[in-house]
Amino acid sequence: MLLGVVLLAAIVGAVGGVAAQDEVGATPVGENVTVDEALEGTARKPGDYDPGAPAGERDTRYGSGIVDIPAAIESLSTGPAVELSGLDIAGSGTNATVLEGSGVNVSVVVENVGDRSGSFDLNLSVGAVGVTASTGELAVGGTETVVFGNATGGLAEGSYPVTVSAANNSVGGEVSLEPLESVSLPEQNVTNATEVTLEGVVSDGVEALLLVTYEGDNGTVVAGVANGTYANESVTITLESHIGFPDRYTAHLLPAADASSSYQPGETLSANTTDAVVVSATARVSTVRGAPDVEVIDGNPAKDTTGDGMLDDVRGDGQLNIFDVQTLFNKRDTAIVQNHSELFNFQGANPDEVNIFDMQALFGQIP
Repeated sequence: MLLGVVLLAAIVGAVGGVAAQDEVGATPVGENVTVDEALEGTARKPGDYDPGAPAGERDTRYGSGIVDIPAAIESLSTGPAVELSGLDIAGSGTNATVLEGSGVNVSVVVENVGDRSGSFDLNLSVGAVGVTASTGELAVGGTETVVFGNATGGLAEGSYPVTVSAANNSVGGEVSLEPLESVSLPEQNVTNATEVTLEGVVSDGVEALLLVTYEGDNGTVVAGVANGTYANESVTITLESHIGFPDRYTAHLLPAADASSSYQPGETLSANTTDAVVVSATARVSTVRGAPDVEVIDGNPAKDTTGDGMLDDVRGDGQLNIFDVQTLFNKRDTAIVQNHSELFNFQGANPDEVNIFDMQALFGQIP
């Protein structure tokens, strides 16, 4: 028995079990289980005996039995067994998107699911940055919410894995840091006006130039312009160039002082202005005002009468009928149709070519 005690004490000392736990304020060994109790409680005996019987009532022919040193050491553990849940990053759950430089808080719920009270350590890592938090006493069955403040301080734009771990388990998520300047251009249909709406516009206190553009034959062309200082706002911009053409538009945000000019609709962006753009967003904008660049019938731009981005009014006379189907069939191989095939992709399978299936699908749309 004495040999077992000495051997166990030596092993515990070697792995730093008691000393290391005391350094972080854990419960001393004597308050939970003694070395003698650990040896007696984990000993194994050969032969037939009742392992559930109290130590004093066991078969004593083999003394205390064969000491299970690893089990005894484990029974000396002074920290509680905890379970982590409820990871919350910036109030958005396990995944969050925030502005670069924000003081993001990360919290987690800790529950003591073991049979010992005590303190514990949690480790938070955001990318390669790690932080450790030590807590006070947590009773058996008790819960506590631990909050790490300013968890993303100093991190640059990008996405980072977030992990909170205890000795026996962990929870994880992800945080994405967006630049201080931002702009969003949602997919939208412009049915009764010539305005598009930008969302989440942030210029970080700087006078900004907002440009909405489309790709023309000779470069990036300005369709609409706005100026201002924006703090997470929605901004409406009137499109004064390329009106009515269902197309992909791009919203650009840049410091007004860095633009080559103030720009007017119809002008082409310079290389210097393009280089000065801080953030951009692209989306498809559909209208019902007609597409001036797509005249299947000369002098009558084809139109989108439903707001889905397809030019169903092929003849451009303001209504969809059998004559639009006939015109599309007769003009299906012309350059004006095939070069804009994505606008006549009524059957939805092959946007690179207008074929008989598109005519059939258009016929099915006739009221």
